[in-house]
Amino acid sequence: MSGGEPWQRQLTAQAGAGSRSRSRTRDESKQRHPSARAWRPDRRRLLERLAQRATLSGARWPRVAAAVLLLRGIAGDDATAFADRLGIGVAALERLEGGLSPPDAIPLRLRAVTGLVDWAWVDHGFR
Repeated sequence: MSGGEPWQRQLTAQAGAGSRSRSRTRDESKQRHPSARAWRPDRRRLLERLAQRATLSGARWPRVAAAVLLLRGIAGDDATAFADRLGIGVAALERLEGGLSPPDAIPLRLRAVTGLVDWAWVDHGFR
């Protein structure tokens, strides 16, 4: 394995990456893994679990928290980068992710994302 993060290169070197049999076994394993096929994560279930956790943390709008956290995770941004992407401050993002802001506080840029979040589910019971 060439390239990758420094910790990946270090582990590869320690494991003796020159072994063809290990490499072949790894390649075969990857082909059996669900991600090698058309497997897709169950976003609805993930959203529900995130909303449950937000509820347990005292969130007033747990579905807002779940949706925003899911989309930031998909974007792979840290809080500052995601807030910048949305055109809001980090404090506003933290309120959204904490379930402290209502659905109408969700930036339009996030609402424009379709197919990843069921916005009717997020808004349920609000309007």
